Amino acid sequence: MVKRLEPEARNVEIRAAAIRDRRRSASASANGFSGITLGTGNTGNVIRDNEADNNQRAGIIVRAGATGNTLTRNSMHHNGAFDPLNFFDARDDNTPLNTWTRNDCTTDFPAGALCSN
Repeated sequence: MVKRLEPEARNVEIRAAAIRDRRRSASASANGFSGITLGTGNTGNVIRDNEADNNQRAGIIVRAGATGNTLTRNSMHHNGAFDPLNFFDARDDNTPLNTWTRNDCTTDFPAGALCSN
């Protein structure tokens, strides 16, 4: 299950992500897209304590125009198989307008700015 905030979403918290619906359990891992995506206009959100692994694109991606967000204590590994030159475990197109702390990942863009390990 891809977690994507609606345009202009503000002050939302995604924590320990696991979405359940009536049919099955879902997570932010092992899908054909990115695990968690913040899009244009998503501001003031907290993304913490999530796991986003084995996604074809990014584990967590923050798109241009998504600012003032805090991403902390997330784990993202083995993401970006679709296009390893453009997709990573963690990607932020607005650095330093978002705060990334204590995130566990191997590949990030900008390089060295988002992963704490």
